[in-house]
Amino acid sequence: MEDKHTKTGVGRRTFLAGTSSLAALPFIPVGVSSAKPTGNLTVLGDFESGLDGWKTNGGNELARFSTEEFPAAVIHETHALRVGIDGDPFPMIENKKRVKQADFADSPYLSAAVSPTITDSDSDVVCKFRYHHNDAPPDSDKTANAGKGRQKKPVLVEESPEITVPQMVPTRLYWDMSGLPEDELSSPKRLELVWYPADHPPAGGPRGRGPSGPFKYEGSMLIDDIRLSDSAADLAADAIPTKMQTYQLEHGVLTETVANEYEDGLEEGDLTFLDGTNIPYTFEITDDEKRFTIDDETFVVGGGV
Repeated sequence: MEDKHTKTGVGRRTFLAGTSSLAALPFIPVGVSSAKPTGNLTVLGDFESGLDGWKTNGGNELARFSTEEFPAAVIHETHALRVGIDGDPFPMIENKKRVKQADFADSPYLSAAVSPTITDSDSDVVCKFRYHHNDAPPDSDKTANAGKGRQKKPVLVEESPEITVPQMVPTRLYWDMSGLPEDELSSPKRLELVWYPADHPPAGGPRGRGPSGPFKYEGSMLIDDIRLSDSAADLAADAIPTKMQTYQLEHGVLTETVANEYEDGLEEGDLTFLDGTNIPYTFEITDDEKRFTIDDETFVVGGGV
């Protein structure tokens, strides 16, 4: 199976100088941020000594790789995970053990670094997380005839927003799970990372049942540094570069940052891209935190005054 990843062609990490007076954002990074996390981290997968309990299905294959093979795709230390895809229209990886041991309520900010390829296609890849939990009462209809056995709660699934990722460009997936009810965050069962080619959406779920229709998805997904953090600023450091990368791929490079309104502790303006598209932003400093809002999505980027 051909793999588009090469030692020198996995992708890029660029930083665009900003012209805004955003005090906390002297530059706006694009791609995978090199910022060091500031919060307490829970590692769900760094693949330094093994697969860390991650599994797959559908005939896909898991293998570790090193910085010597694909240097730009290894984000943390020296190794990462490669998922070899051989026909599965909706690949996935999942973890139960580490997820059950993690405290999602205390550390609800999830991220992972990915870099996909598709053989014989230039399509982007759509990715999302699926969080399984069992915060629900026992289903009396299903458990009434269970005899003396212990009733089990049904497993429910919450899904992250989808993030579209270009091929061979290391990208951070992120999910702010802090908006989920605490009972759901306190009852983790497993976590899935799933993806599919944007131009061939699958007919069903990630069940690993092989090709669906004439398209046979072959390629790979490189994955590293799957982690939780208790810091919203860590999520911002992961999310803002990903959003900027998305804008840049759609609209060209960032050409100008214009502050339309500026007053004490508040700045509002537009990010202007090469094709003329303007993306609104707001930067606000309060007593407790610094907030950066871009295209109606707000991130906490640091502490207040």
